[in-house]
Amino acid sequence: MGKLWLDGIAKLNVVRMKGPNLFPELVGNAVMVSDKVVHEHRLTSSPVVCLSKDFYRHEKVELTKDAPVSEKYLESLNDRCLVKVGTEVQSGSILASATSPTLDEQVSIEEQLLRALFGKSAAWRDCSFCYELDDPGVVTRVDLVQENLPVDVAFRVEVEVVVRRELRVGDILHTSDGTKLRVAKIVPQREMNYLFRRSLVDVLVGPDLAIDLPGSGYLRHRSKRGWTNWFKTVGAVTHVTKISKQLEDKQEFRSMGNYSLISQQPVGSLPNPSQMVSWDMAQALLKAGYSENLREMFSIKSDAIEGRAMAYEATIKGQEILLDQPYSTTRLKHIFCGLGFELKINNDQFWLLPMSDDGRKKLSFGVVKISETINYRTYRFEPDGIFCERIFGTSRDFECRCGKYKGTKYKGIICEKCGVKVTASRVRGQRFGHINLVKPVIHPWFFSRVASLLEVELSELRQLVYEQGGVDKVKAELESRG
Repeated sequence: MGKLWLDGIAKLNVVRMKGPNLFPELVGNAVMVSDKVVHEHRLTSSPVVCLSKDFYRHEKVELTKDAPVSEKYLESLNDRCLVKVGTEVQSGSILASATSPTLDEQVSIEEQLLRALFGKSAAWRDCSFCYELDDPGVVTRVDLVQENLPVDVAFRVEVEVVVRRELRVGDILHTSDGTKLRVAKIVPQREMNYLFRRSLVDVLVGPDLAIDLPGSGYLRHRSKRGWTNWFKTVGAVTHVTKISKQLEDKQEFRSMGNYSLISQQPVGSLPNPSQMVSWDMAQALLKAGYSENLREMFSIKSDAIEGRAMAYEATIKGQEILLDQPYSTTRLKHIFCGLGFELKINNDQFWLLPMSDDGRKKLSFGVVKISETINYRTYRFEPDGIFCERIFGTSRDFECRCGKYKGTKYKGIICEKCGVKVTASRVRGQRFGHINLVKPVIHPWFFSRVASLLEVELSELRQLVYEQGGVDKVKAELESRG
């Protein structure tokens, strides 16, 4: 959807703190920015966004100003019921006013009764093309396309908008020496009362980030007595660029390339490397107004092969595409299960609970009995080993280990010779096995809890667990308590 990004570039006074970190927000590459930079539009970028909407033949859509919308939006439309070039648009503005007749199955029982009583032959519903981005913009081009379209599309409305995008929390700033800074907080100018080399500070960097700033001096702080020396630090007036990405490229190539057999994550090696969506890219998409696209990228367009198959099947059948939880969430559950924990997610809350022995055995597909991995003569996984195909699944799609059953016609059959179930190889990233330990163990995450229950020092418990001595001391202390 995005077409062109004009990056915001400004000359800002960047200062890095030294000594103790007095601001909890400044962790890693996080920075605080004065809202003076926002009010003066010094890092405002202007993305040119091309928006389009298809109107289908079976909907019988008509471009008309009779749509049930506000009068202030209708004033900005031309004779073709399209928005005029040069119009300033905001979220909810009408780009094309259109209506379509309501089908009988879409009409409620109450409305059918009113139509029968008052003799109305048809009902109309609003299907106007609206501007849904959060940032305001100006319309620069409007086209009504009626040629070279799919068979079921009656016409298409294309609108090009220059969006004014201000600096926000989560944006990435790029300094002249190549350092990337993440905006963690935008502070009012009255609170950003710091002075460095007779200039007000625009960007304040935490002490954790190693950034090359040539200037040195005192960071002065305004108090009731005036400007006072706070502490000595480094800073410089340098060029800062707000990074923007070619968002449509990331959307197109998200689900292409090879995937790892074990983790089901994109493989970054050649040929045909897949692209990971980093947190910075997710923030850029979200702040630019591509929330729905980001949701798709983390669900049906992500690493979940089943999710993509269901989305393509729904598209072919003309059904609604259901966006499930991101596959990264499912993979996180698998990681915690491997650590002996159960992750429960409910809306915006989650719980991490230790798993019981019965719960672990219920999820397990078998017991790992030997520490071997691969037979280096046959290059096959060793039975009952860490990569056992009977436990974790076949390494070849729809083929058992011994080769007796091959092909999708044997899907779901368990080979009576090797004990391997004929299924897809990607199940290896979803199955669990377990190991029966000779001695009881303590999970490292519960050291402090167990030490408090036994009323012993944490260091003594560590020595006991790691067999580094201290057994007699802990035993004597426990016996003295009876």
